Amino acid sequence: GGKQPPLAIAIEVEEAFLHCPKCFLRSKLWESEGWSHKDELSFAQIVRDHVKLTDVPVETIQQALDKAHETLY
Repeated sequence: GGKQPPLAIAIEVEEAFLHCPKCFLRSKLWESEGWSHKDELSFAQIVRDHVKLTDVPVETIQQALDKAHETLY
């Protein structure tokens, strides 16, 4: 029921390299005890932490995301 986007980008990856295979072991990525519970973390919180917007409340970011989703298509 939505509108088709006017543009799409497709890429084909021929090779991909990891910096260091040991990084996965050192990060303890596969140890679920260290994972955040899905109810404790929102996309707005992830964006805030990633972009280092420590002076912006998560609620403000969530409101901006909600508004952006209203006009997505």
